[in-house]
Amino acid sequence: MHRTPSGRVFLSFAVLVAVLVAIPVAYTPEAHAEGIDASSIALEGTTVIEFTNESGVDMELLRIWPGSGATFKSFKAESGWMGERTPHGVLIFTSATPLMPGESVKFGVKMDSDSAGINWRALDADGNQIDTNKTFAEEIPSEQVVIPPKEEEDPSILPGSVFRIIPETPNVGSTIRVVGDGFGADREFNFHIDTVEAGSFTTDEKGRFVTTMNIPGNIEPGRMVFAVIAEDDQEKEISIRVRETPVNIPVSDDIDLEVDGIPRVAHRGTSLDLSGTGNPGNVVTIEMRTQDGVITNSRTAEIYSGGDWSLEEPIIVPLDAPFGKFSITVTDGRESIQRQMTVESNQVIIISTPMLKFDRGETIVFSGTALPDMAIRMVLEDPFGNELLADELRTDRDGRISLSYETTQNSPVGTYTLIATQGVEEELIYAGLGQLPEIPVNLEFDKLNYRPDDIAIITLTGDASDIVSLLIIDPFDKPKNNATSITLQVNGKQTHLLDLSDYVPGIYTAVVSKGTSASDEKFSVGLDTKSGKIEIKTTKYDYEPDDQMLILGETSPNVLLDIILMDPDGDVIRVKETYSDLEGRITESTFRIPHDAVLGTWTITARSGANFDTIDIGVFAPAKDGMSIQVTPGETISGTLDIKVAGSSGNQVIITITSSDGDEIAMLEIVSTDSGKAEVIWRIPSDLEPGVYTVKASDHFRSAEVAYQIGTR
Repeated sequence: MHRTPSGRVFLSFAVLVAVLVAIPVAYTPEAHAEGIDASSIALEGTTVIEFTNESGVDMELLRIWPGSGATFKSFKAESGWMGERTPHGVLIFTSATPLMPGESVKFGVKMDSDSAGINWRALDADGNQIDTNKTFAEEIPSEQVVIPPKEEEDPSILPGSVFRIIPETPNVGSTIRVVGDGFGADREFNFHIDTVEAGSFTTDEKGRFVTTMNIPGNIEPGRMVFAVIAEDDQEKEISIRVRETPVNIPVSDDIDLEVDGIPRVAHRGTSLDLSGTGNPGNVVTIEMRTQDGVITNSRTAEIYSGGDWSLEEPIIVPLDAPFGKFSITVTDGRESIQRQMTVESNQVIIISTPMLKFDRGETIVFSGTALPDMAIRMVLEDPFGNELLADELRTDRDGRISLSYETTQNSPVGTYTLIATQGVEEELIYAGLGQLPEIPVNLEFDKLNYRPDDIAIITLTGDASDIVSLLIIDPFDKPKNNATSITLQVNGKQTHLLDLSDYVPGIYTAVVSKGTSASDEKFSVGLDTKSGKIEIKTTKYDYEPDDQMLILGETSPNVLLDIILMDPDGDVIRVKETYSDLEGRITESTFRIPHDAVLGTWTITARSGANFDTIDIGVFAPAKDGMSIQVTPGETISGTLDIKVAGSSGNQVIITITSSDGDEIAMLEIVSTDSGKAEVIWRIPSDLEPGVYTVKASDHFRSAEVAYQIGTR
C-alpha cells in the first residue's frame, strides 16, 4: 500500500508519544514554573510537543504557529482534542474536557523547517491568556529510540462511514463528485476505481469530504468497485454500474434532476456550493426565495455531457437576509426540485434599531438580545468617536437588553456606533442621525500588550468584501512597513495575523482605511509591568451620573498599568489596561460615571506591579433647580469639546470660553429644547495654549460654569 507523507507523520507521532515516557526530555529554557510547561522532541522531521498545566486554571484552548519562514505540513492531536488549521497557518487545538492543573497533553506536527521553533499560546475558558512562549525541539539520536508496541489508534473508517457518487450512473471518461461523511477526522485517503488509483483527498475535522475524480476513458463499461482506502489499508467500497460513453443521449435515457449542498440550517454570509445531476445539454436554474416569495439569489449552470452540474460561483446568503424559512428551487425546464432551508443567526449579541435614520431631537433606541442574565457593556460613540454613554447593564432571563440616547438639535449629524461587549463577544451596531448610517472600517486587537515573539490577532470589520489598507506606525511616528491590502469577507469581517518578531518595545498605532474612512488603534510590544512612582489626578473632583472623566498622571515611560474604578460599596465598576507614553504620561478618557451610580465617595486606582496611586472623587445627584453645564474632556488640543447644558429657562443659550487671564477665546450661541437642554460641539483651535479654561453658559436668567483643563496627550 502506498504511504503518503502525512501518513508517516502520524506513525512518527505514535512512536514519539510512546518514547516520551522512556527518554529524558530536555525542557526548553522558555518553560514556565507556574504557567504552562512546554517540552518538545523531534524524530525524522516530526516534532511532538508536550504541554503540562502548572497554572491554577483550566486550559481550554491552545494556539501554535511556526517560527519565521516555516509552515506546518500536517499535525496530529491526542484523542479528545480537535485541531484546526487557519488560513494563516495557525493551529488551534480545543477539547470538550479542559486540561486541568497537573495534567498533560501531547501534539505532533510536521514542519518544513525544524530549526524555526514553535510559538504557542494557552488560553482559559474566557479567552484569557494563561501563558505564551516559544519552544525548540531537541532531536532524539536514532540509537536512543526504542519503538514500543504500536498503540491502538482511532480507526480511519468507522461503522457509520458512507460515501456516494454523483451522478449515480456515470459514464466511462466522465468527471464525478465523491461525497463522504462519518470517516476519521483529518485523515488522508486514496480513491480507487477497480484496480486503478484515481487520486487522494483528506477529510475535514468532522470526518467529511467532497472531491472530484475522473473515470478513466480506457476501461470497459460495466459494474465497477469504487473504494475509499485509508493509509492503514482499511477501506470502504460500493459497486456502481458505469455506462458506455454515449455519442448522442436519447431522450429515453433521462437522468433524474438532483441537487446536493443545501443545508438544513444556514447563517448570514454562508456560501452554498450547489451541485447535482440532470439531462446533459440542458441548463438548470437555481432560485432562492424568502418565505414571502422574494427572490434573493439566482444562478444558472450547464449540465455537462456526463450528466453532472455544479455552480461556478456559490450562492451567498445575503448579510441582510431575514431570519426564517427560505426555499431553493432547482429546475431544468421540465423537472423541478424544491428544498427548504432555515436562516438563523450565529451571533450571540443581536441588537438593532427600529429605523436606520433618526432626526435631531429624536431618541435613538437600541434593543435586542444577548446571553441571558449576564452583564453586557454598552458604549455609544458619536460621529467624532466621542463617548456619549457607557453603561454596564444586565440582560434579563430571556436575554433582552435595551439602551436609548436623547439627541438634541445641536447633536452632530453622522453615524453613531454602539459597541456591545459580553464576555469575548463584541458587536458594532450603527444608527444614522440626519442621514443613513455609513459602516466605517474598524479594527480590534486581541490584547493590548504583546511579547516581541508574539503573533497579534487583528479583527477587521467594515462593508462586505471591502478592500482595506492596514498601516502600522512605530513608536517614533514612522511607518513600520508598507501598507497591507486586506479583503474583507462577505460578512464584513476578516482576521489578520501580525508577526511582531522584529518589533522593538514601544507603543504602536495600527491604522485601517478605505477611501476617506479610517480608524486607528494603539497596541504595545514588550512594555514592562514594573513602574516607578505613580501619580494620577482628574480634571475635577465632583461628578454627576453619566459624567465622563479625564484621568491624567505620570510614572515611568512605557509601562503597563491597570486603572480601576470602584464605587462607595467597594464594588469594582470597571478595570482597564492602559500604558504610559514615551515621556511617562498617563492619559485615559474612556471612564464614565454610570447613570445609576451609587452616590458618595468613589475611588480611582492606577496600579503597575507593586506600585499604585489612589484618589477619591465625589458623585452627587444632579441639581434639580438652576442651570448645569457639562464639558466632555477632549483627547488633544486639536480635538473637540462636547458642551452640554441643562436647566435653561430660555430658548437662546450663550456659551463663552475664557482663559485663566480672562481673555475670551470663543462665544457660541445655541438653541435649547423645550426641556431646557442644549448641546454643542466646539473644536479646539490648534494654536490654543494648554491650561485651565472657564466654560460658561447663560440664558439671561440663569448661568453655570465649569473649569476645564486643556492639555496635550
